[in-house]
Amino acid sequence: MNKVNNRTILIAGPTGSGKSNLAIKIAQKCKGIIINADSMQIYKQLSIVTARPSIEDEANTPHFLYGNVDANKRYSAGDWLESAKDIITFTEKLDLVTVIVGGTGLYFDSLFGSLSNIPGISDKIRKKWLGIKNDMGSSYLYQQLLQLDPAVAASLNPNDSNRIIRALEVFEETGISIQEWRRSSGDKVIPSHNSVRIFLNPNKDCLHLNIRNRTNRMLQIDCIQEIEELIKNNISDEFPIMKAIGVSQLSALIDGKFNKQEAIDSINLLTKRYAKRQLTWARKKMVDWEWIDPVDLRVENILSKIAQ
Repeated sequence: MNKVNNRTILIAGPTGSGKSNLAIKIAQKCKGIIINADSMQIYKQLSIVTARPSIEDEANTPHFLYGNVDANKRYSAGDWLESAKDIITFTEKLDLVTVIVGGTGLYFDSLFGSLSNIPGISDKIRKKWLGIKNDMGSSYLYQQLLQLDPAVAASLNPNDSNRIIRALEVFEETGISIQEWRRSSGDKVIPSHNSVRIFLNPNKDCLHLNIRNRTNRMLQIDCIQEIEELIKNNISDEFPIMKAIGVSQLSALIDGKFNKQEAIDSINLLTKRYAKRQLTWARKKMVDWEWIDPVDLRVENILSKIAQ
């Protein structure tokens, strides 16, 4: 067993950069555990479409926060942070290395105190605003926000119902603008000096090839059945899982609106655009991380950093 200090390894990168495989290799080398930091892999449904680690990988190495949320539930960055805190505290007591891996930048950001301490929203208030949206539409919601919190309304797209609902929920629950809450920051869960932070940055051609291969594998492992099960459950389009790349494209394939190649091309295009957004975000927020081309990656080099 590799001798390591009680530290945390953070692995980020765009979709298709090889984050999960690296996390598994590191966790196995140092007998550590893995925490998911991907906002779509938290859901029980769509394990294939969201490219979750295989059942075998999850059985061989302890994985946490994968498939732990139902599709018809909302799960915020704050919810994730609270869950991650509990696991990190547990692993520290056992002197285990924690590998946190994923592509959701806001999750990583929250570990360093970026999230405000907004209280939880009651189910009653959540259901109220979602019901109003379903009955009256996004434009009505936006008008409500304009009256209650005009400054926040002015900063939002009138068609962005998710953000509008969030602002309305926070205002009703707390009586304080979400803008005010965001000016305050939370506590740091992980001191930056006590973590190894890796950002995988493959060259563009390799990344696009990986994305195409990922989509092809997805279609080969019968992801259609996952989409059919999701459709049977009548999940509202308002829930985040319905916005996962692949859901609308494969639904269109099932309905005969797309042929197989059209679905593949659309998934590839949207995934490339998403990877580009991830990189843009990281260039602003993760400048002090170690950016590594996976081609140059050596697991032992990372382990040596942990042991320092």
